[in-house]
Amino acid sequence: MKFDPSSFPAAAKATGFQSDNLEKVLRLREVQNGIDDHALREWHLGYINHAGAQERIQVEINFLMRACALPPRVLAAAPAIGSPPCEFLVLAAEELFGGKIKAMIVAEYLAQSRKPA
Repeated sequence: MKFDPSSFPAAAKATGFQSDNLEKVLRLREVQNGIDDHALREWHLGYINHAGAQERIQVEINFLMRACALPPRVLAAAPAIGSPPCEFLVLAAEELFGGKIKAMIVAEYLAQSRKPA
């Protein structure tokens, strides 16, 4: 997708993002496929950060229908230039952090259980 640099300030004002950050996000350099498992899909979005170093954002979508303690929230996505606005169901932040903490505990338990006694 080709972007007109003059459109970034207006898009930044409309979305509330800083113009240079919005441009960086919209000009993601590469999209790499990650895990493509039964119910999990993962992508890595590469970009150059403000210091000129290569960085990436990991995006995971888990298609399993799991019971959550808290209801999901509907969040509006900032529309890309020329795209219609859209909304997504997103887990509550507490659910996301809980899942990450559980994964850290399981990983540590597995690491400890593999060490020789």
